[in-house]
Amino acid sequence: RAGTDRLPAHRRVLDVHEDRADAVGGAADPTCFTVGTVSLSATKSVTGSFQPGGAITYTIVITNSGNVASPDNAGNEFTDTLPAVGTVGTPSATARTASRPALHPVAWGGSVPASGSVTITIPATINPGTAGQTVSNQGTVTYDADQNGTNETTVQTDDPNDPAPGDS
Repeated sequence: RAGTDRLPAHRRVLDVHEDRADAVGGAADPTCFTVGTVSLSATKSVTGSFQPGGAITYTIVITNSGNVASPDNAGNEFTDTLPAVGTVGTPSATARTASRPALHPVAWGGSVPASGSVTITIPATINPGTAGQTVSNQGTVTYDADQNGTNETTVQTDDPNDPAPGDS
């Protein structure tokens, strides 16, 4: 090319490669990369004695299928307002701390590791006088999918035993 001699050496090399039909490109290009992602999903199940006075335990598993840890931004990454038929015990989590006993909604804030998960356990007791009532609820996970410092993406917990997405 005319005039390339006046360019710095690294620019001349790039110009030569741009003109080559066999130049490396796309995913095979050693300068090509994909920015890491965060992708959270959550399941929720309940076990226990489903009668007035019975002890039940909700188990929520938040999973990050991304290759970057989800950031712990301001606010909660998980909230769950349990139905009035139960009294919340002391929630726990495998990372950081869940909210205090009997607090509604139950909340958790923290980071979920890349390709990892966090489990939140919420014990509760079914209140007297609730026989025959149907109980159904979901928790909400809010996270920073675009990693800009703000939790903008929301997903609902899903029953792992039901193939339908977004079920309670």
